[in-house]
Amino acid sequence: MKKNGKLRALLGIGLVVALWGGLSYALIFYFGASIWIGALFSGSSLAFLLGLLALFFRNAPEKDSHFSWTKINVFLGGLGVIASICLLQLGEWEKSREQLLQQQLKEQVALKEATRKNSLMPLMANLLASVEAELAGSPNRSLKGETIDRIADLSHALEPAPFSYVEADSLEKHGYSKERGMLLLELVRMGIDSSSFLQIRRKVSFEKADLSWTKLVDIDLSETKLAGTNFSDAVLRGINFSGADLRGAQLLRVNLEKANLNEGQLNRVNLSWANLNGATLKNVALGGANLSNAQLNRTDMTCSTVYYANAAGARFCDANLYRISFFGTDLTRTNFFRANLDESDLRRTHLADANMEGVTLELTHVYGDDWLRWLNRERVIGGEKIQNEYIIVKDIPLPTNHSIIKIK
Repeated sequence: MKKNGKLRALLGIGLVVALWGGLSYALIFYFGASIWIGALFSGSSLAFLLGLLALFFRNAPEKDSHFSWTKINVFLGGLGVIASICLLQLGEWEKSREQLLQQQLKEQVALKEATRKNSLMPLMANLLASVEAELAGSPNRSLKGETIDRIADLSHALEPAPFSYVEADSLEKHGYSKERGMLLLELVRMGIDSSSFLQIRRKVSFEKADLSWTKLVDIDLSETKLAGTNFSDAVLRGINFSGADLRGAQLLRVNLEKANLNEGQLNRVNLSWANLNGATLKNVALGGANLSNAQLNRTDMTCSTVYYANAAGARFCDANLYRISFFGTDLTRTNFFRANLDESDLRRTHLADANMEGVTLELTHVYGDDWLRWLNRERVIGGEKIQNEYIIVKDIPLPTNHSIIKIK
């Protein structure tokens, strides 16, 4: 009788714990309660179990031949395993539930965005029609200031993340606006006179426009606001980007042969595998840019700054790099064949396996008085000739910096 009573007591305890755990599960997944509330109920059920077991063992006789400690241990061990599995499963279910909610939220915001932009398309069509009519009635194809203001307002409404002020994390970080790209392309093809088009470029923002795979040859887009724009795989030969804001733009595999990027802002731009042969980039800011495997042969990059950038595998053959700063830039496997690096800054650069045959390095700034010997460790092609033709002297204002002087 005692044995049956104890077994019934244990079964009762297990039943209470199971019911309490079931209530915890229901609170989390069926009633949408917080996981902390479920954890509170689960913890209290565990405390309740321990209390009943303590009471049970305190009242149990010291010597009971019918009492099986093995069964008790097996029961408690199985209960612990089941509880651990349930807790792990609860965590996975909670994670899946959060991911599903986030996905549903993104889909809802994307639907709102698509609906809003679709409502703007007739407005764009009407505006472009009025612009065409105004150009047809103007002898020099110029636009009024009011029309340019309307274009600016429409482009502002076509920004790629209009709901970000409410739901900052609900859209992709690198969303692009195809509508803004379409607006810019239509304006380029309308033949607007240069003065009016310059006012448009200065006033209207085309940031984060999607212009991938487009063809814009010999077009003037100087001083245009194009930060974060996607130009990937576009053909932009001979384009004028002088003074343009291209910070953070995607120019992956773009063709920029003979382009003009003088005075441009290109910090954090992605020019990986781009073709810039024959382009001019005087006084350009390229801090943090990705120039890996880019073609920059015969370019003029006088006085440009390329701080902490990635130019691994890039080609600067026959390039004019006078007074350029490569401070902290990765120049691994970079080809500088016959490049002009006079008065440039090569401090803190990585030149492993670079090709420096035929370069000029008069008054080039380097870090440390052993820079010439360091060329051997970096396996720089043409390093031996540089060691025979140049010496290093200290900079008086900054003793840690040094300059290279050609042996007369």
